[in-house]
Amino acid sequence: MVAIRNFYVIMLDNNNSERRYTTLTKGERIRFFRTQKGLTLEELAKQIKLTKQIKLTRQTLSRYETGTISNIPSDQLA
Repeated sequence: MVAIRNFYVIMLDNNNSERRYTTLTKGERIRFFRTQKGLTLEELAKQIKLTKQIKLTRQTLSRYETGTISNIPSDQLA
């Protein structure tokens, strides 16, 4: 089981006995929530363009998720 709480991942093994906490980067949080919503990079980029009036491409989102670009402007994704 995996759960997100305050941007930490709580992982339980099959016996629900072992817990590990890992801090997520902004890019990892973007990927987690995008996949939880069932969106592709292309779909998320289009939604951001429509709501934020910001030109954001699928390639840029991919670079955010993989950590190639680490200084993600908060105003683009808030």
